[in-house]
Amino acid sequence: KGIMVQAGGNCGFYVKQYAELFKKVYTFEPDPLNFFCLNQNVFSDNVIKLQCCVGNQNNLVNVSHNPQNVGKNHVLFDDKKYPTLLIDDLGLDACDLIHLDIEGYEYFAIRGAEKTIDLYKPLIVVEVWDQLNDRFEKNLNTKLNEFLTARGYEYITTIDEADKVYRYNK
Repeated sequence: KGIMVQAGGNCGFYVKQYAELFKKVYTFEPDPLNFFCLNQNVFSDNVIKLQCCVGNQNNLVNVSHNPQNVGKNHVLFDDKKYPTLLIDDLGLDACDLIHLDIEGYEYFAIRGAEKTIDLYKPLIVVEVWDQLNDRFEKNLNTKLNEFLTARGYEYITTIDEADKVYRYNK
């Protein structure tokens, strides 16, 4: 359990747990309030916190803010102010796990991790909700599955109703 990448850091719940399991954790959280809370809750030296989005191209986006559920914030394309990085931009020398909880933007983040995935074959966990399937483009859940399957990944289980787990199997 060397290096893992997590996006949708929120207030640090998963990040804190991952910090105990992995030598290095990269976490992405663009929302200013969530990022502040993440920094207040996670002090581990092995966690690299990035206040930006992950996607498949370097650009600027906005993020919705849902005061009733800060875990439901998602990418918007108006009033662009937050940078988007590709996971491939990290230039990792290893990657054992990618865990994405980014409210329907998972397909684009996976596309931005194509080189990392092809090189290191990490375990991949992606949040997949039917109601988010068409948020950014039609049939994203199908495209995500097809993208991973084409790279030798197989779906193995679902955790907590929506987190689909894929592992390399070739």
